[in-house]
Amino acid sequence: MMKTAKEFTTLCGVDTCMIIYGPAGSAAATEPEVWPASPEKVNTELMNAQLANWEAKYLISEVLIEGLSKEDLRRLLGSLSHKLEAAKARLAIMKEHAMRRSSSHAYDPHVT
Repeated sequence: MMKTAKEFTTLCGVDTCMIIYGPAGSAAATEPEVWPASPEKVNTELMNAQLANWEAKYLISEVLIEGLSKEDLRRLLGSLSHKLEAAKARLAIMKEHAMRRSSSHAYDPHVT
């Protein structure tokens, strides 16, 4: 599969990244095989893919809002503001939960 990924990248001129985990319960299940081997290249590819997915999911362009009246734009802005605040609150809760988990694991003798 790694050879195919390399060939795909070379022949088609596209960026490729592979992360392969072994069967569940095996040592390979916890240590993935990654191509390309450079963590920076893998991170770049993942970030590019995430950005492309985000842009495809959340199309925002002037074309979409061009014909809206002032009142419609105000409603849209209000709605987006509420969603942004809800997302910030959710992110704060997630960070708090992560901090609690990491601090509880730091003192838990059963967690290795």
